[in-house]
Amino acid sequence: MKLILLGAPGAGKGTIAKLLSGVDGSVQISTGDILRGEVEAGSDLGARARGCMQRGELVPDELIMEMMEGRLQRPDCAAGFLLDGFPRTIPQAEALAQLLQKLGIALDMVVNLEAPREVILERLTTRRTCENPDCQAIYNIRSKPPRVEGVCDRCGGAVVQRADESEEAITQRLETYMEKTAPLADYYLKQGLLLRVDATSSEKAVAAVREKLQHFPYWGVGTCGGGWMCIGLKAGCGYDCFTSSTIRDAVAELRRRDAKIALCTVPIGLPDGREKRRCDILAREFLGCRRNSVFPIPCRRAVEAYREADGGKNEKKQAGRDVSYAVTKKVLPNQSWDLAPHIIELDEFLFEDPDARGLFRETHAEICFRGLNGNELLTSKKQREGVQKRRELLQEYFPQAEHVYENARSCPGVVANSEISMTNSNILDVLAAALTAKLGADGDTPYRSLGSETKDSRGLPMQMLYVDPREKIRARSKQ
Repeated sequence: MKLILLGAPGAGKGTIAKLLSGVDGSVQISTGDILRGEVEAGSDLGARARGCMQRGELVPDELIMEMMEGRLQRPDCAAGFLLDGFPRTIPQAEALAQLLQKLGIALDMVVNLEAPREVILERLTTRRTCENPDCQAIYNIRSKPPRVEGVCDRCGGAVVQRADESEEAITQRLETYMEKTAPLADYYLKQGLLLRVDATSSEKAVAAVREKLQHFPYWGVGTCGGGWMCIGLKAGCGYDCFTSSTIRDAVAELRRRDAKIALCTVPIGLPDGREKRRCDILAREFLGCRRNSVFPIPCRRAVEAYREADGGKNEKKQAGRDVSYAVTKKVLPNQSWDLAPHIIELDEFLFEDPDARGLFRETHAEICFRGLNGNELLTSKKQREGVQKRRELLQEYFPQAEHVYENARSCPGVVANSEISMTNSNILDVLAAALTAKLGADGDTPYRSLGSETKDSRGLPMQMLYVDPREKIRARSKQ
């Protein structure tokens, strides 16, 4: 996990950071630890910091950020990090945002630990600390006293009350916090990153953070051999993925993970007769040389014939083909019929579950890639350079894309099903849909659509969504 922990003195940032570190190995980082480490190491940064402290000056933000840059690039941060009480001011938060962007790191969330004033006073006025600078063990004379009063259990040093933990000093620290640090909550709230947590109980606070980390609002849904594949993203970094043998089980999992939108690469809404779906026509025009990636969709009568036909897959395909030709006087390609079982399953489920209609919207993987690229892609996924180009596009907008791509095959199944398999193409397609869902919902890059929201005879919309992140760049270049 990659978190910032905010909170007043005594809110429990250090305690909760240690508990969260035990969840997945994320390393706890505080500016105090960084400063001590650099000074003890005798580094140039440490020497500059020591000079400031010896003169009684605050260490400047620029120096703190240089140290933070080095710290975040150490190998132990690969599992994640917890910034304990940093940043403390809006300028520090802005500098940190620039640093994280430079390093290609996205935050999962910012946790604001909230506790009543009386709880904070109780915690800090009863806290005692080992005065040995190499130990600094923390005790509480009520909840966790040393075995021998005034003596550290670890090193035998003296256990004392810090000068800044008297009630008068704590009151002053809280006033300073409210003036300089509390505004950070609004800063991160506007970015959609803030999670407010009741820190009265450390265990409950940790549980709330862990639960929120499991919530993924933005999803891509597509097919894979024998079932469905789903990849979820959140506002910061982090991803989730799973496979399911049925769309019903997949939707149950999406709801459990607090999904807000699922962009699906399987068509939603079927034409009734000879007319083609308007969104398919516009999609082919939009894709240019990649227009053949959008296959014609069987009409509803042909789909019903496929579903009701006796026999195996070949017999069902033939029944659907016969009706389709009778209605449209055109022969659909095999790819259209290969997708038919998934089209039927999704169509029936959305008809039976009206609430799911608000969750699912249609897209097409090649339209997603075309939108992300800002212009036509000249190579297909059947070509090595085409695959590489699409991977680079995903990586540009989502730094963890390569990790998803390399590890998606090991994603768990909702119901164990050995028949489910997936290809590189499946993973690319579903990840592109998930990234499009995330970018569009974030607000800075609004969804664009192909086709008006025309509905079929069952009330299902026939419209494809995509995003064009480069549109603002093009607009600025013309000014």
